Order: sequence, then C-alpha cells, then structure tokens
Amino acid sequence: MTKVILLGPLSQTFGFKEKEIQANTLFDIINAVDSGKHILIDGEKIRSGFIILIDGIDSRLYSNANIKQDSVISIIPVNHGG
Repeated sequence: MTKVILLGPLSQTFGFKEKEIQANTLFDIINAVDSGKHILIDGEKIRSGFIILIDGIDSRLYSNANIKQDSVISIIPVNHGG
C-alpha cells in the first residue's frame, strides 16, 4: 500500500497524520484521502494550493501514471499569512 503523510493543518482536518491507502494513481490516492470533503479534489482535478510529493519529488513532474505501492505521498498545504 502507498503511505500518505499529511502535514500542517491537514492532519487535523482529515483526522490522521499517516495512513496506508490502496490505489494505483495519484488522483485515486488523493481522492481516497479527500473522502468527499472537496478540500483536495475539485471535480476530476486535484486542487491547487497543495504541494504533493511522491517519494520526495514534486508530483507536477509526473503524469497521473501508476504509483508504486511502496511509495510515500506527502501532502503539504501552502496557505500562509501576508
């Protein structure tokens, strides 16, 4: 299974800091984490405002290809004050 790590306030929002998720694509993994809250997902797209790392590498460098089952996905919100 893929390990998902939520950083910052996301761990309070979703009620976990680390979780193992069985899914094959990045979208499916993020959708499973979001679980209908529409915080991470907007329709069929992952919302902006989050840095998503796949094994420490920015997910924007990947397509929505299959994710290895032993990968670690880190989700970091980029909200900040001015």
